[in-house]
Amino acid sequence: MAGAGLRSHHFEKKTTLVSALKKRILENLESGIQARGSSVLVVSGGSTPRALFAALSQSVLDWHLVTIVLTDERWVSADDKNSNESFVRATLLVDRAASAKFVSLLDYYPDFTMAEIEVGKTLGNLPIYDAVILGMGLDGHTASVFPCANANQLNASLTTKKSALFIDPTTAKFRRLTQSISRLRNTRFGAIHIEGIEKKIILDAAKESPDNPRYPVSYFTGENSSFEIYFSE
Repeated sequence: MAGAGLRSHHFEKKTTLVSALKKRILENLESGIQARGSSVLVVSGGSTPRALFAALSQSVLDWHLVTIVLTDERWVSADDKNSNESFVRATLLVDRAASAKFVSLLDYYPDFTMAEIEVGKTLGNLPIYDAVILGMGLDGHTASVFPCANANQLNASLTTKKSALFIDPTTAKFRRLTQSISRLRNTRFGAIHIEGIEKKIILDAAKESPDNPRYPVSYFTGENSSFEIYFSE
């Protein structure tokens, strides 16, 4: 069965999922620090990771040796309530995690031409990621790789070797700057973090059809993927 090798962790309670996923993230960040003196954590926006971010922010770790970067960003100013950056700064980059380094995807706002080039360089110069935490929408999108984007944009986001590019979803607000599939897959550990049976049904369909543009998340569900599923009802 396609995608059968992908490890899946099912939790009845969200709190139990948060505890388990937090542990795995911290283990991988600590391993990076021990091996190279630093580590990189990539996170998503949206409401799902709020409790996870709160738990991480209170965890003991040499956070000043950790770099945090977003999977994607809405093309708005950094202080806009719709930006993923404002959400992460308020929920993750606080308490013990306040000393972590943060790579903004909005440093060149509103010049999207320069942003795609310069942010791409910055992300490309980062080492292999230590942990990438993805979310997923009910349309199967992850990061800001939307199946509803025009064919050229969608194909580019799925196949490019560039680290970052812009995409214009037709079913969601705002132009988006997203890390590419290839850059996000370059990680030692990855998790697809979802909640609710509706999303589980979509993700199961993606597992059955790896590398299918209809479900961009399927590019993380193949047999040799370093990603695991963390699901709670």
